Amino acid sequence: MDGAVESQSISERMRAEWDQRARENAFHYVASDLSSDSEEEFDRSGWSSTEHAVVDDLERIALGRDPKTMTVLEIGCGAGRMTRPLAQIFGHVHAVDVSGEMIAQARARMADVANVSLYHTDGIGLSQIGDAQFDFALSYIVFQHIPDSEVIRGYIRQVAEKLQPGALFKFQVQGSPAVETMDRDTWTGVRLSALDAVRAAQVNKLRIEDFEGVGEHYFWLSMRKDPDRGSEPDPVEQALLAAEAEALNAALATAGEDIRELRRWSNEKLEELRIAGARMEHLDQENQQLRRLADGKTEKLRRAAERIEELDADFNEAKTKLRDLLRRSDAKAEELRAYIRTIYASWAYRIGKRLGLAPATIQEKDSE
Repeated sequence: MDGAVESQSISERMRAEWDQRARENAFHYVASDLSSDSEEEFDRSGWSSTEHAVVDDLERIALGRDPKTMTVLEIGCGAGRMTRPLAQIFGHVHAVDVSGEMIAQARARMADVANVSLYHTDGIGLSQIGDAQFDFALSYIVFQHIPDSEVIRGYIRQVAEKLQPGALFKFQVQGSPAVETMDRDTWTGVRLSALDAVRAAQVNKLRIEDFEGVGEHYFWLSMRKDPDRGSEPDPVEQALLAAEAEALNAALATAGEDIRELRRWSNEKLEELRIAGARMEHLDQENQQLRRLADGKTEKLRRAAERIEELDADFNEAKTKLRDLLRRSDAKAEELRAYIRTIYASWAYRIGKRLGLAPATIQEKDSE
């Protein structure tokens, strides 16, 4: 599929699915850990997230400037959970979202806030906000829902173009190699590795200043616009790559243990199958003995026939359980093999291996 056509398809899917989520329950899908659907709790959660992501980091974000003089960009504002707190901290907030339903709710909730501009975007770019330049950009638990890494990289590029020199871009992505992502899933989204992040920073003249949650579902990155940065990873970026190699090492160790556990489980099931086979042989012998005992007497023959039917039912049930156990064992083994192949095929593992930070390939014999 052509890149532009594919991006358009992704845009339409994200818009449709997030519009539907907004109609169902916008507060829940924006902040799924809320205990209720009340607007008060929704707003409190927005303040809590803003304090964690912005207020606690304001010195690094503002670099001595008065926040009231700063213009900021919020990507993925939803129903405005964090938009109001941001507007109370900064001079002006430009907030965008792919869902028109979410933007409509945000507009209604922000009607009394003068220093907020809301934009319904296509979900893959920032063209709708024009030529505005920003002193800070934030995306809070948004990119983790995007189902295509090219779209995420595109956002990083476009934000870099709109940042003032020295401005910070703080955002979160899905970073866990263990999370299963369905094709074009707009809830789980795709993984962005540490190597992907470093490359994006290099290409767009951004410098990774801080990171948190390497190899985890909530992988946070802070990138500062640095027109003078070089083409090689700096110490922070090298530390990031090393941290991901360590995380992959831990994931591989876990996968190896899972394989060993599967092997132990399989051996237990094989012993159960052996016992079941012996039982079936015993039942067959008993079946034959009962048939021999049927001496033509009507009542004895009837009782023997009933016993034969019971034994046949037990035999068929045992065979069914045997087939089910074998299918489950094969499926689990193949799942773990595919997971390990995915890790070995990743850029981060290869980089980690070259740096001497990743383990050697796990062989089948190691798992016995």
